[in-house]
Amino acid sequence: MEKNYKLVLDFNNFFMPGGRPLKFQSVEELEEKINKYFKECDETIVRTVYNKDGDVIEEVTRPYTVTGLALALGTSRETLLEYEERPEFVDAIKAAKLKCQNNAVERALIGKANATFSIFNLKNNHGWKDKTEIEHSGNLSIGKVLDDLENGSKTEG
Repeated sequence: MEKNYKLVLDFNNFFMPGGRPLKFQSVEELEEKINKYFKECDETIVRTVYNKDGDVIEEVTRPYTVTGLALALGTSRETLLEYEERPEFVDAIKAAKLKCQNNAVERALIGKANATFSIFNLKNNHGWKDKTEIEHSGNLSIGKVLDDLENGSKTEG
């Protein structure tokens, strides 16, 4: 005797009602983890410079990065940036990104970071852009241009 079984999937309770549950339950929890990341960077020596006698003359700590912050928070860079869109988390994320940006700028200015990579980082993670200024010399009469346009004639410059 063969039995037939029917599989019923109830997707009504399968998905979270408001989407995926939040990774951070409060701003305080997020800020605590952000501060832990910055502290760990400050305490992690990535390069030590010695003089000819073997004495330590400089220790370089781990730089702050948006990607490093995301990893420390147990999330992706993209998810971290999505959290920045949530009103309750916007200030904490913006402050953390600003701290990463300032760290990149200061390291570049004092020669502790590769200039090319610093430029790449600031453009791609912090909205910096190259600025081109164009100077114009000569005369251009807007009134004449408008009159010529209305009359259908060509403006000579």
